[in-house]
Amino acid sequence: MTADCSQSQVEQFENEMLYVRELLHRISNEYANAISLAHYVAAGCSSEEAKAAVGKIAAHLHALASSHQALYPPERDEPTDLADDLSELCRAMAAAWLTPQGITLQLAAPRRILLQRINCWRACLIVSELIRNAGRHGSYLERGHIGVSIDVVSGRVLCRVSDDGALAPTYAPGRGTRLVDALADELEGSVEREFGLSGASVVLSFPLRPIMLDGQPIGEA
Repeated sequence: MTADCSQSQVEQFENEMLYVRELLHRISNEYANAISLAHYVAAGCSSEEAKAAVGKIAAHLHALASSHQALYPPERDEPTDLADDLSELCRAMAAAWLTPQGITLQLAAPRRILLQRINCWRACLIVSELIRNAGRHGSYLERGHIGVSIDVVSGRVLCRVSDDGALAPTYAPGRGTRLVDALADELEGSVEREFGLSGASVVLSFPLRPIMLDGQPIGEA
């Protein structure tokens, strides 16, 4: 939320976040139930091969649950390091989505970038969608690679997601693109996209706002 938001806008935003948290809480419970069922089924299998197969399913469900947990909306708007949050997100997404497809994911974060937690969450949501798009829509001849990098240049945070997979012929921008653009607007930022036969590169850019603690600015400028 920007500094000049009215109290009613703040309350509306908090209510929306409450709905999101409740929805994710229910999804987490459903994953937990599915994992419990998988373990129960595995215990009842007489074949070691069947037990191993069900165990792989349970492990995959664990990874999916962790990837959702990494995007849980914050309950307090406090300073947080974008590099730390993205590192956790990339580990979870690699385990849940990319490694099973033979795609590697690498994060380059040369320094800490302190943001208000709500803006860090928005940036992570955008990056997660860009990573998913790269994994889903890229056409990889062999083992693919997705790179994520973040830095601050001239007072702006730059988040780049690039891949070496050619864009699939059937790809068309959809709901995910609208989500990314809407979140970028909330960050007062922009998104630039480049697609080619050798891969794609998408850059999120938004201003780095000073974080005040006890009346003094902290973090990177």
